[in-house]
Amino acid sequence: MNTKLLLSAVSICSALLSNQLSASEFETSSSITLASQYIFRGLDASQQDPTFQGDITINHKSGFWFTAWASNYDFGSGEDGIEVDLVAGYGLALTEGVSLGFALTEYTYTGASLSTTEYNVSLSFSNYSLGYYRDVDLDSDYFSADAEFELNKGFSLNLHAGNTTSYIGGTERDLAISINYAASEAFTLFASLSDRSVQSSIQGTESYFVLGGNYSF
Repeated sequence: MNTKLLLSAVSICSALLSNQLSASEFETSSSITLASQYIFRGLDASQQDPTFQGDITINHKSGFWFTAWASNYDFGSGEDGIEVDLVAGYGLALTEGVSLGFALTEYTYTGASLSTTEYNVSLSFSNYSLGYYRDVDLDSDYFSADAEFELNKGFSLNLHAGNTTSYIGGTERDLAISINYAASEAFTLFASLSDRSVQSSIQGTESYFVLGGNYSF
């Protein structure tokens, strides 16, 4: 799989919207993040070095959206560089407070790591969300459950649990708890503790504590 699949999805979305496009139907948002470490589903993706990340998202009022996201990465053994993820998706409100989402992601890397394609389905209700992710190149499935709770004075609590099943490398479980503080409408500080365990031919666990900040504009 490669970017052709993602570009095809974007083309379909564009065709469906082509007869009703106007600037007022779009919203654009961006953010930058600086963190002490890049953690992806419990995996250390920066060799415990700081990470700088940025994204831009374009939303259409119909529910279609597109995101471009970038970060430095380092998987060790010379596998380092810049990761660029291209994501196309669609969100559908089923009832008040309940929504269904579909997305297709192309993970690309400037270094030795190979690009992969992943699609996902998500269900959100109230403060909770469930997700299923299928990576067609790595032949793996990822299930996630998340919850977010507003606390006092700008603080919020995020809980996460995930499980990866790989048909070539066993299973992995990751857990995370994060505390966020909205210092302003645009700037958020966060602290996160993550834990990852591997059940395969090589078993082990790893835990990381990450500090960072995010600025949205």
